[in-house]
Amino acid sequence: MLFTKVFTAIALASGMVAAAPFAEGTPFKFGVTVSGKTLYLKANGMGTANKAEGVSCTIVDKSLSCDGKTAPKFGGDMIQLKLQAGKSQGWSLGDTTPGAKAAPISWVPSAGPSKKFSFRSGDEIWAESCPHGHFPLHGTASAYLA
Repeated sequence: MLFTKVFTAIALASGMVAAAPFAEGTPFKFGVTVSGKTLYLKANGMGTANKAEGVSCTIVDKSLSCDGKTAPKFGGDMIQLKLQAGKSQGWSLGDTTPGAKAAPISWVPSAGPSKKFSFRSGDEIWAESCPHGHFPLHGTASAYLA
């Protein structure tokens, strides 16, 4: 017992034990992966393979903010993720294992079910909740440490 307390104190003092990498408010790059291809969100709703070109995002109180803007209001059954002014609610980060480089992102607005994420022509990034599916392949959205 004494050994555990001493080791924990040494680890904390030396920085060996860090805070959870995906705590609320931690900056991240918003990435969507479909069939092994990951694209990072840009403000215009397009994706880029270059992580550095993607917007920097945070999630605080279930609200997504990316470079001072947010996702569009979800209306209908699908929408391109072109960033705009305002607040977009219903966002959350999933659990990760220690040392993970990404955390799953989910979007469940008050207006309906969890959204699926997809690519469309020209590397556009879309969210969809349509039951028949407009896109043949869906992927996952993840927060990647910035």
